Amino acid sequence: MPLAPQNDRVVVLVDAFGSAGYLAPALLGYGVRCVHVATSADTVGALRNIHSPEFYLADLTDPGDLDALVDQLAPFRVGHVLPGLETGVELAADLAERLATPTRNERKLARARRDKAAMLDALDAAGVPVRRHREVASVEAALSWAREVGTWPVVVKPTNSAGTDGVLVCPDPAALERNAAAVLGRRTVFGSVNDTVLVEEFLDGPEYMVNTASSNGTHRIVEIWRTVKQRQNDAQVYDYFELVDPRSEEGRRIGAPVDAVLDALGYRWGPSHLELIDAPDGVQLVECAPRFHGGVDLSSTMRALGGNHITETVHALLSPGTFQERPRPARDATGTCCSVVLLSPRDGVLARDPGWERFLRGLTTYHSMKVRWSLGQRVARTHDIFTSAGNVYLVGDAAEVAADRERVRAWSREELARCIDEVPA
Repeated sequence: MPLAPQNDRVVVLVDAFGSAGYLAPALLGYGVRCVHVATSADTVGALRNIHSPEFYLADLTDPGDLDALVDQLAPFRVGHVLPGLETGVELAADLAERLATPTRNERKLARARRDKAAMLDALDAAGVPVRRHREVASVEAALSWAREVGTWPVVVKPTNSAGTDGVLVCPDPAALERNAAAVLGRRTVFGSVNDTVLVEEFLDGPEYMVNTASSNGTHRIVEIWRTVKQRQNDAQVYDYFELVDPRSEEGRRIGAPVDAVLDALGYRWGPSHLELIDAPDGVQLVECAPRFHGGVDLSSTMRALGGNHITETVHALLSPGTFQERPRPARDATGTCCSVVLLSPRDGVLARDPGWERFLRGLTTYHSMKVRWSLGQRVARTHDIFTSAGNVYLVGDAAEVAADRERVRAWSREELARCIDEVPA
């Protein structure tokens, strides 16, 4: 028999796939049930692996008619509506508005929370510094804009994707022509087609990920991750990322524009995941999504910080007063958490076992790992997070974590190259 909390108020989650799939069981642990709504029957097939219908009172698919969907939700006492992925942002905003839930984000800015071009435009309109950019529908328009700007490199990316999908650095016009053509007309990781492409100035500087939880317009930074990337052809792929203490000088500098960004995009409730660059002219937003950090091991941040993005979001929704009053959890500044991405060096077939378990579990600071590959699988040279072999989380003393990180990077370069056999085209 399923658990039946006495509290009959439910949370509606729209496209709660990937990391958002952990929110329903977390809420259940606090006595609150959820209803799931998928925007379509085939939404983000690759990210459906973290979706357990048994945690929901109902698992619905949007019929394409808001009135009909509201009727389906009529038996439930809906207290909150949240998107789980970018694909659910606008439907969640429509539902929250229609159901008059008190914990809703600004409806008029929903597109700016979903579309990367509209996002930069909204920040610019609010006086938040952004780099020069333009959404274009053709290669010729991309080249024309770049000639107007007159500085290289530039970046092209889809306006509605995630996970560094289709994000390409263009050092010259030939690369821009090639990469804009490659992105236009291609499907994103969410299954939509890129009818346009965003072209923008390249921001030079260290990149960070910032995870927040918002409660009635008060934004709380949960985690700051410093990221290091490698260039694979024209793609910038994650090499590793590690926690930064938000109370440090570095953490305060990176966190400084977060409130202004979230306010400009209409965030008042729920999680957000921001990517920022510490550019020479100041910290600027790369993009922001109303969701959880994709693929992160929540147990690693719980161990390092005493909390994580999910737990903080639950508190923000269910107990706004105590959430806003609680002090930031203290942590030992000598310890840290690092996620090392296992990069594939080439296309081919995984012909031999790399011995993940034997090597990785022997590390002093080993905490956990995720392996995406299996023996005999056809694999690709890493060009985004989805084509990596997986990642390993290290938690402990900062110096020991740094040493283990370099061991993992050296091992993965050598061992994956040894284990992947190239396959003739």
